[in-house]
Amino acid sequence: MGGWAPKRGEHGTMAERIARTRAGHEQPVDDPASLRPPRKIRPCWVRDADDPRGHHPALLLDWRQDPTGVWMGRVCHQLLADDGWIVAEEWLPGDRLRPA
Repeated sequence: MGGWAPKRGEHGTMAERIARTRAGHEQPVDDPASLRPPRKIRPCWVRDADDPRGHHPALLLDWRQDPTGVWMGRVCHQLLADDGWIVAEEWLPGDRLRPA
């Protein structure tokens, strides 16, 4: 009867990695605001020079300000790829976003 044994990679077994995380190696939370509940999801438009209409619909999930002071919106939207449509989630500069 064959058995299964966890493989050891360069990072150790899954049990060893979990033990290291529980031992306090996880990243500290520097910004208490990051623990806030999610804000209301809002529809928006993403300006896109590659889109023949000039914009496409998206969902605005959150806002943040980058280190240079530029406001960024976290959006979820569809993009046309070579092999069909994909769903993307990304941070975009606020000047590319408009309320729907």
